Amino acid sequence: MKTLATLYSQMPQAPIEYGVKPNSLYAMLWTQLNENLVLGLPFEYKVSLDGYVLDFYNKQLGLAIEIVPSLPSGINTEKDLHKEKMLKLYGIKVLQFSHYDITQQLNVVLTTIKYWIRTYRRAAA
Repeated sequence: MKTLATLYSQMPQAPIEYGVKPNSLYAMLWTQLNENLVLGLPFEYKVSLDGYVLDFYNKQLGLAIEIVPSLPSGINTEKDLHKEKMLKLYGIKVLQFSHYDITQQLNVVLTTIKYWIRTYRRAAA
């Protein structure tokens, strides 16, 4: 299991948005996912799949959680569209949260993740 210090050292440096470096964004969410084990489920950090990297992944649910820059909705690059198509083929569901979501409303992000998991479990039962 990776420690927070290890995560910081492995994350690339990037421009600051909302006063927080992106590597801090991942660490903020990772701390919650890893230490609190959202609803008892473990998440992996930076999972590679067919040349794409999933920010956070739970294999049991087939759930990927992605942190994306705050772009206007509906704007996707060709690479993003290809990644989405590939993930669908593998049956992986994706929840996306913006940098703003992580820095300004982390509790809402965690509530959304928990709600999705509970809904998915009910549907699968």
